[in-house]
Amino acid sequence: MLTESFKFHLRARNLSPTTIKAAEDYLRPFLAIHDPLKATQRNVEAYLADMTTRCAPSTVFTAWRHLRTFYQWLHSEGDIKTDPTKRIPKPIVPPTEVPIPTIDQIRKLLTCCAGQDRTSRRDYALITVMLDTGLRPDHGGYTPLVPKRTPRFYHTHERQTSANGKL
Repeated sequence: MLTESFKFHLRARNLSPTTIKAAEDYLRPFLAIHDPLKATQRNVEAYLADMTTRCAPSTVFTAWRHLRTFYQWLHSEGDIKTDPTKRIPKPIVPPTEVPIPTIDQIRKLLTCCAGQDRTSRRDYALITVMLDTGLRPDHGGYTPLVPKRTPRFYHTHERQTSANGKL
């Protein structure tokens, strides 16, 4: 019941459905083994410590963030007197090195897209946009047709590049 109320709170804050589902997914394992109204700082720390043995540091950080938000909400609602996550510092996430492709690797990649068919041209355009702008493929760059308002009797379309995520 508390998780449904918490999800309602997140929807009221106008958070995305993806964020709300992520919060639920990260809270579910903890709440399966602990009563949220009786959990202590030690319970949360033990849970996060266990996660460090089987998960990436960024996953542990995300779990901590969702637990912290949940317990801050419980505290603000008056359901608990003390927030068990208040004195738990955020987990350290070491920086990860992202490999940068060499010039030869980029040339080989672009050579694969050298055809004259529609797919090759699309792939070539997407890769060059990503290289020129720093757009990452996991952020869903796409090029939909967007109608452009024009004077009467004219009908044209304009290509527009959009990206979901951080640039």
